[in-house]
Amino acid sequence: MTGTLEQIMDRLKKLEQDRCCTVKEIKEIQYGVQFRLRIEEQEGMVRFYDGKKGLKMDLSQIKEEKIRNAFSAKLEEFLSFRGEEKRKEDSSVKQQIVFGLPLTIMGSDESGKGDYFGPLVTAAVFLPSLKIAEELMDLGMKDSKKLPAGKINSLAEAIMERCPYAVSVLKNEEYNRLYEKIQNLNTLLAKQHVDTISLLQEKCGEKTVLVDQFAKGPVLAEMMEKRNIEAELYQKERGEEHPAVAAASIVARYFFMREMAQMEEKYQMPFGLGAGEGMLTSAKAFAARYGKEELRQVAKLHFKTTAQL
Repeated sequence: MTGTLEQIMDRLKKLEQDRCCTVKEIKEIQYGVQFRLRIEEQEGMVRFYDGKKGLKMDLSQIKEEKIRNAFSAKLEEFLSFRGEEKRKEDSSVKQQIVFGLPLTIMGSDESGKGDYFGPLVTAAVFLPSLKIAEELMDLGMKDSKKLPAGKINSLAEAIMERCPYAVSVLKNEEYNRLYEKIQNLNTLLAKQHVDTISLLQEKCGEKTVLVDQFAKGPVLAEMMEKRNIEAELYQKERGEEHPAVAAASIVARYFFMREMAQMEEKYQMPFGLGAGEGMLTSAKAFAARYGKEELRQVAKLHFKTTAQL
């Protein structure tokens, strides 16, 4: 056990003596230590790792989000003893935890799901260190839907320079072929996420994966199991609140907008974003110029816009 981990355990044992918490089932694991912690009436398994990436607290074994969040706050309070040098390296425990998960995990998100024109893009990003996560947050990294196009471009380049990533671009012709076969958007989304997660795992080996939740059911978990993808999978609504998913959302949008620009260059006409009434006008103009069948190359045909032509 490293000196930093011993410090943590010593501090927790002192707190136990002061009856602030109960620590039991202490066990050394690879690069770290795990133990069962009880604070007031709540109990759960906590892990700390101290490796090349620095100190990392992992609450992923605690399945109930309310307890994870409570433990995150309490441990931040309890362990605020760390020295200034380590504090600069790791920041505070509170800053390291979002949704009860560390920042240094893999995030996965998609872009184009709600756009009539353009492909479906999925991206996965692994934040390899707290230092890099903090650098990107200082640059303004957040949910791509809250960023202007110019900012998305510069942030995507910064992310791709610093982080392992993987991207899957499902162009419209293949998208339409698969949708006609599958007839379920969530199943198609799950397939694309699994493809991208698998690609990134081959690069970095990260097992903890957070996905911006797109379905309530187990479709993604079942597909990962079917594909023999070994991962601790978490799905959260507004998953972009976690920096790893925010990074993935930015990279996905960057590649989506790049594909849109290439389509506009090829067909010499603008394509709108979204799926509102304006898309029907654009679809009619495209069909008048290139024929309705050519829409398979640029649009998602199962949208109601197609039936309105």
